[in-house]
Amino acid sequence: MFKLANFFGQIVGSPDQLLPLFVMEVLGKYPGLPGLLVGGLTCGTLSSVSSALNALSATITEDFVKFHYPNIRTERMATVSKIISALCGVVAFAFIFPTAIVNETVPIVPVKPPRFEQSQNLNFNC
Repeated sequence: MFKLANFFGQIVGSPDQLLPLFVMEVLGKYPGLPGLLVGGLTCGTLSSVSSALNALSATITEDFVKFHYPNIRTERMATVSKIISALCGVVAFAFIFPTAIVNETVPIVPVKPPRFEQSQNLNFNC
């Protein structure tokens, strides 16, 4: 396990702890604002996931189900679309577990941010 030191001199154990630490250090003195920020981040994330699952379900329904069953009733199509959406959600959730296992052996998410070194040969005089 690696340690990251933040600008307050405290030690955090993983990059996942940086955002809560930042929120509590900056907004902790204002009652309700940390919860509002975390709630806003959660709403934004869930909205993006919901939109992606809805688009995936609509694409599968329109491109595959309607292609193979062109005379399907609208009520039946709505039911099939809801089932496809639920299955896509279950499959997306199931991908969490292999990703966590693979991320331990081969880092998918970079552990350290890339270092951008400044070159001394740059001349910005025009």
